[in-house]
Amino acid sequence: MIAMPRQTASAVVAALLVTLLLAAGCGQVPEDSGDGEVEIRAYKVPEGMDVDQLRTSLAQSLGSGNEMVGTVFTYPDGSVVVTAPASVQAGVEALIEQMRTAGPGKIAEAQTVAIDYWIVVGRPDVRSLWPGTDENGKLFNPYEDAQAKRDLSGIVPALEQIRAAQGPMIFRLLEKQRLTSVSSGETSRINGRFASVEQRVRTLGSGKWLVDIEMRVGNQHIQTRASLEPGKFIVLGETGLRNRDFPLLEASDDENLMLYYVISADID
Repeated sequence: MIAMPRQTASAVVAALLVTLLLAAGCGQVPEDSGDGEVEIRAYKVPEGMDVDQLRTSLAQSLGSGNEMVGTVFTYPDGSVVVTAPASVQAGVEALIEQMRTAGPGKIAEAQTVAIDYWIVVGRPDVRSLWPGTDENGKLFNPYEDAQAKRDLSGIVPALEQIRAAQGPMIFRLLEKQRLTSVSSGETSRINGRFASVEQRVRTLGSGKWLVDIEMRVGNQHIQTRASLEPGKFIVLGETGLRNRDFPLLEASDDENLMLYYVISADID
């Protein structure tokens, strides 16, 4: 007879909770979103708060269907059980604490979140001045011209991040867009001269938002998810730029141009 490894109590409980989640019609247990291994945690409902109201609020924040980042189930003892990556669980814990301190029966209201998108063209800096900093260590003129400096003055930390990773670069702005969404999962869209953006924002609690973004810039297509905090910049990614993608730029393919996608969010 082959000896089977004995399951620990925690493993048995975890398996039972997964079974309950699936039996309750909560769909598939979400896969790892890239923010850590999936965890199952039980949370006590704040005193005076309706458990169904809490479950509904958490479910809206975590999403649903193929784009969910977690599932919520009401346990028989009156607690709520959340299945989600560890980083999302931290947001759930902060959101429940926010609800608790708000008082009995109160749910944190959805916020109107504005996200700024900078689509930046970069190319290698062949000028002799490098690393291009002044006596205080700040960036010195990483711009193609005076107009580029005016256009990009608000995202200097992001430009520093790019140059630290890529070496000498100078930049100009292709397009800037600002798109506002209610942080209850509603979808917003905008079409610009070069780019179209679609976003959906959900509150994670503790001053953080989860945003699903789909961008089309010329022939480039970006679909990603990011966790945002007010006033902080994120460089979503970079792609090579070909002249046939953007003929209005009047650039040649031998310039080694790159496109950088920078975003920042705040309460509108």
